Amino acid sequence: MDEQVEQELLELDVALNNVVCSFGVGQGLELALLVQKGVNIEMKVATPNRVTMKLRRPDTTATVFRSGKVNMVGARSEAEARLVARRYARTIQKLALAHPALLTKGCGRVGFHNFRIVNVFASCGLAFDVRLREFAAAERAKDEKACSYEPELNTGVVYRIAEPKATVRVLATGRLTLQGARVSAVYSALKTIYPLLRRFRKAKKKVKQTKAKKVKPKKGADKMWRGSR
Repeated sequence: MDEQVEQELLELDVALNNVVCSFGVGQGLELALLVQKGVNIEMKVATPNRVTMKLRRPDTTATVFRSGKVNMVGARSEAEARLVARRYARTIQKLALAHPALLTKGCGRVGFHNFRIVNVFASCGLAFDVRLREFAAAERAKDEKACSYEPELNTGVVYRIAEPKATVRVLATGRLTLQGARVSAVYSALKTIYPLLRRFRKAKKKVKQTKAKKVKPKKGADKMWRGSR
């Protein structure tokens, strides 16, 4: 990779939209009691085997199962995901200390176990448009399984990277949506696909700015404001 490409990569603004993680509290939980005693916790009638916990800052959502497993979405970094996951675990721990019946076994210690990042979703905008049809044809000639493009069903090209495992969706406007198992996998995927897309770049389309038309008032529209003759 030449210096020009490396410099362009450094200038790209990558936004981490969602970091999905999972962890366990080490104990089975009585979900109905958890809903009764907790705050910002809800259970839907259709799904009695799990409840939803929410935080406003940061805006995250955790799904808690009877087994004590928790899935969390909404974090914007791996560090934030771990920190917020600990907050959820601590909330359950405090409720269990105050209400021992919340644990299915009636006793035990609630902790924070087996934390792992499950998925990372990110987005990025390139400084150029992409000739999707030519890019898809060239990449499918190399590896048919790595690249898929069905314009009748999807407006973008889906590009799969084997190692580290990641998926990139490319739009003609140069907009990329990246998914990987970790943040490092997302950045590695961007580093892999950017030189390939660069070969099929084209100038950005200029968006015409239409001037707002002045609406002329209808004749007699302001009659009610006129003085009587």
